[in-house]
Amino acid sequence: MALKANEIIKVENLSKYYLPSHRGDKKQYKVLDNINFTLQEGENLGIIGTNGSGKSTLLKILAGITYPSVGKISYKGKISALLEVGAGFHQELTGYENIMMAGGVLGMRTAEIKKKLNKISEFTELEEKLAQPLFTYSTGMKLRLGFAVAAFLDSNIMLIDEALAVGDYNFQQKCLTKINQSKEEGKTFIIVSHNSNLIKSYCDSTLYLNKGIQKYFGNSITAISNYLNSNSRKVNITHKELLNSGYSVENDIFLIENISISSQILIENKYSSNDFVVILLEIYAKKKMINPLIFFTLEDSEGNYILTSLINDQYENIEFAEGKNLIKCTIPPNLFGENRYWLTIGIQTSNQNLRIKRVLSFETQFHPYNSFLGFQFSESAFRPKLNWMINESKY
Repeated sequence: MALKANEIIKVENLSKYYLPSHRGDKKQYKVLDNINFTLQEGENLGIIGTNGSGKSTLLKILAGITYPSVGKISYKGKISALLEVGAGFHQELTGYENIMMAGGVLGMRTAEIKKKLNKISEFTELEEKLAQPLFTYSTGMKLRLGFAVAAFLDSNIMLIDEALAVGDYNFQQKCLTKINQSKEEGKTFIIVSHNSNLIKSYCDSTLYLNKGIQKYFGNSITAISNYLNSNSRKVNITHKELLNSGYSVENDIFLIENISISSQILIENKYSSNDFVVILLEIYAKKKMINPLIFFTLEDSEGNYILTSLINDQYENIEFAEGKNLIKCTIPPNLFGENRYWLTIGIQTSNQNLRIKRVLSFETQFHPYNSFLGFQFSESAFRPKLNWMINESKY
């Protein structure tokens, strides 16, 4: 079906499946199942879902890297993609040569690319580095080059797969400003991200995938709410369950055996706001671990980061012996409002960086501070009891 006047891209009945690699098993494994959506010119799309939901596969199909098993994609113009940092570049070529090569792939003439070369160079802030081969670049430098090439060359649809997550804060903001400017020029961005605030702020609509199935397409806030609430009552997860959920939780230094959230007082399966909440992390160290960085963050029901805590705030020097180590963090009572909270766990060593995003969640019920007054203010993620004074004195 031809695109209508203001439509930029249309996906119809798209499915992707693979045959098993071992003989004897003829079952087809579907990665994507009957995906359908349409975007208007200048409309940005967010794609969200858990690990293994098919987000990256969908972007690769849109980019032409792989093909759908069933279905059709129609679009106007040219597509550029930043799917992995440095993907599509040649490590032996210089930054300048990679820019020229990427433009040629998009069908641009050499003269057209050279006209935009100064803008691309200026945006990367790597002018002194662009004459050097790409293998000398850091991950952040490759991101700068990749985003600049994709954003400034002659394409009206840009695909981004989590790449912005590896950039430094200032460059992320620069990229987001460029996305807004490009949107005003009529360009369309399709962004895969676990950052709910980014999706909510920069995407006009959002596609929510779960195990390859399209669960929702439409308003971004509704999509994010549906996604977050789909994992609503899990307060404990084992090593095996983490692996089955698509998390990478093992490396040469340690593996995560268990993560749990607990509280003593339960009211209709909700944690009471006037009780302690305990986060327990069980790590098996394969070798001695010296001064790892361990942290957790909590997000509220709208995906806003509301709390971060590091074990390193309390301990300047940490040493984990080889074997099993139990790490516990206790969140004090009278802090939370009535909301749902999602836990992200992070562990960083000298050469390993692991972040398990939104792995568990818990819900709280607000316990009033006075028997005669029980305002909950459910829109507030935090509802602490603070010190108030009247005429400089307490009642």
